[in-house]
Formats: sequence, C-alpha cells, structure tokens
Amino acid sequence: MASPLARDAPTFSDLKLKALAAPNLEVGDSLEYQVTHVTRVPLKPGDFWVIYFPNRQTVVETEVVVLNVPAGRNLTLKTHPEYQAAYSEQEHGGRKIYRWQFSNPHPVKSEEGPVKPLFAASTLDDWKQVGEWYMQLQAGRTQVTPEIQALVAKLTAGKTTPREKLDAIYTYVSESIRYVAIHFGIGGFQAHAAADVLRNGYGDCKDKHGLLSAMLDAAGMKAYPVLANSQQGVIELDVPMPAQFDHVVSVVPVNGQKVWLDTTLEFAPPGFMPASMRGKQALLIDLSATRLAEIPKEPAVPENAHLTSQGRLDPLGKLSLENHFEMRGSMEVLYRKVFRTGNKDAILEVIKALGLLEIEGATTEELKSSDPTDLSQPFDVKYRLTDINFFGPGEKMKVVEVPIVFTDRFQGHSKMSGHIVSEALFMVLRLLFQNGMRRRPRP
Repeated sequence: MASPLARDAPTFSDLKLKALAAPNLEVGDSLEYQVTHVTRVPLKPGDFWVIYFPNRQTVVETEVVVLNVPAGRNLTLKTHPEYQAAYSEQEHGGRKIYRWQFSNPHPVKSEEGPVKPLFAASTLDDWKQVGEWYMQLQAGRTQVTPEIQALVAKLTAGKTTPREKLDAIYTYVSESIRYVAIHFGIGGFQAHAAADVLRNGYGDCKDKHGLLSAMLDAAGMKAYPVLANSQQGVIELDVPMPAQFDHVVSVVPVNGQKVWLDTTLEFAPPGFMPASMRGKQALLIDLSATRLAEIPKEPAVPENAHLTSQGRLDPLGKLSLENHFEMRGSMEVLYRKVFRTGNKDAILEVIKALGLLEIEGATTEELKSSDPTDLSQPFDVKYRLTDINFFGPGEKMKVVEVPIVFTDRFQGHSKMSGHIVSEALFMVLRLLFQNGMRRRPRP
C-alpha cells in the first residue's frame, strides 16, 4: 500500500492459506519442499505472466525454479544475473522448459533499495496491451448517473475555475468514500460501478478512481488512471504485465499541467503523493498514448512543520507554554485522520506525544485544532504544556535541548528520504490505529 492509512485499512481477499507442520523438525535440520503454482481462471484469457522473487531472508541450500510454457508462444523473459543462478532451457513434447538453480547461504536481514526478481516473464507485447486490457475491465463502470450529476452540481456550485472544481470533487471522494481493499479474483483489477461506490460509501483505490473519473466527467473534466507500485515503481520496464502493480492513482490535466491525485489517503491535500511513490515509474493509461510515466519527484505540496511556543516561568519554578503547531505534507495526513475521528483519548495521546518532544513529564491539554476536513489550508493544533517543577527547589539554572538544524548535503547523494522521515513521524500515530482507536459516532 502507498500510505500508512492504506496499510492499516480493512482488506478483503479470496486468498487462502494452508499451514503445513513438519514433525520432529529440530535446529540444524534441512527442510525440503515443492510448490506448484496453478492458475485455473486467468486474469486475461489467452495470456499469462509471472514474476518470481526468491526468499533472501532464509538460509537456502538449493532452490530450483522451473517455468514450463508452450513452445510456440511468444514470451518476453528477463532474468537477473546477480542471483548467480545456474540457468538452462530446453524444448520437449511441444513445451519449452526454463530452469534456474541457486542457493542463498548468507541471508540478508532486510532489502536495501529496489528488489529485483529472479526472473519476469510475460506473453504481452507492450504496455499498451496492459492499458487496453485494464480499460476493457472498466468499460461502462464510470457512467454519469443522475445522482452523480446532482452531487457534482452541488459540490461545484460557485466554483468558477477547473482547479476549484477539481479540488472540491477530489476532497469529497477522498474524505467521504472510505478506503477498503477488496481483492476477489478479477476484482483485484476491475472496479465496481461508480454509482455503486457512491451508494455504498466505500471502495478501494480503483473504485475511488472510477468515482472520481465519473464525477469529473460530469464537471467536463477528464481523469486518467495510473497503475503504480506503491513501494518500488515499475520493477521490470521491459516486461509488460499487470502483476507489477498494486495501486491505482489518478492524473487530471488542468490548465496544461498534470495534477497527480491519490484519493486513498483520505485526508491529504490535493496533489499530495506519498513519498514512497515519488520519482517512480508508473503506467499512465490513455488509450491514445498509454505509456510509462514518472511520478513527480518533487512534492506538489511543500513539506513543512512550524512550532511556535510562548511561555511563562513563575517564581516557584512552574513553566507554562502555549504552543501552536502547523504542518503541511506527510505529517498532516495522519494527524487529520486522528482528529477527524473525534476520539478524545486518541487526540490526547497525540498531544502527549508532541509534548514529550519538548518537555519530558509535562502535562498536556488540547486547546484547539483547525478543521481536519479542510484540505485547502495547513493543519494546525494549539495545545498547552505545563511543568510545575520545571525548576526544582534550589535550582538556579536549567540545561535544555536546543534543536539542531542540519543543512542538505551539497555533494553526493543523501540516504535520507521523505519516506524515512514520514515513517518516523507516523510511528506514534500508527500505533494508535493498531491498538484499537475507534471512530465515535457523529451526534
């Protein structure tokens, strides 16, 4: 998934798991097993594709992978030599058999950078075929119904420019349609009808794009679907296949510029794209010119956070601070999510986490926050910190931490990324979600 919100969202899938217990298995034993992948209902009849990633986190003495295909089929195949696999191919009985054998004696704890597969294979000739197949699945599912037309007229009333209309429609789809991942068979790629998504009030990434597309059509605008990989981008540029994608975002032309939108983020300002996707290749589907395109590297919404503190220290050593914290970009997405729930306990936990960054042990109290649903402005929170014993009896001085400002390096390439920063900032909030934060019913 492209974002922490998406990763924590409900997921419904027809994937079935089978657990096998190895009896009398002891430390030091070797385990041998064989897995056969069989596709009974193809996603695209007449074509197939496969991409294989070996297990690099476990010691593997020997792994053998066999790809058995009809000898007469045109197949685009790419293999990566860094795995140092013994490779062979042969034809027998009208079949062509590809075979890889390799080992992994030194497992890695975690992968750094893009992970390459052992091999990728596809019978599709080019990315245009992927786009045509995807659009055929969506045929008739973005029709403008009277309900959609009426809603768009209401949302855009008084809006005079295309950008104003786009922002109003995007905000509705992003905030009012709940993100729920739905992966049942072809449903992993085929969206529900836009009218059904509007009526149900929920959908996954392709559902939300479909509703956005129908609503913009009603407003005289056009939204193009973009198939993306939420972490790595397109893995194999030379092997066209749908399996390289796990997410759908949107591109809307406005005044000669492309506006990139991810409606699954729910509370992100228009144009904001997750840091993990920026600068990555994705498939922009336009039947007249379907092509690989780079998601913009630079954020359309500036990343910044600004904290203003005004305080008073009384003669008894009590410190009181009035803080105003304003944020834009990655930080605001989950902060908006928390404050939108109306869960006072969760909001207080967030305020406490902010307070701990300044004064350990201080009591915190929320004073006011901006409207979390207003995406046109930065999100800001006002809160009070109080430490009645900031200066203890007899203390005449206090050592405090002064923030350090690091300037960007001007030579070489930094390993710091927006993804690393956003993960660090989101960690406290993600824990809140995972520990049962619930949205309270509206009055």
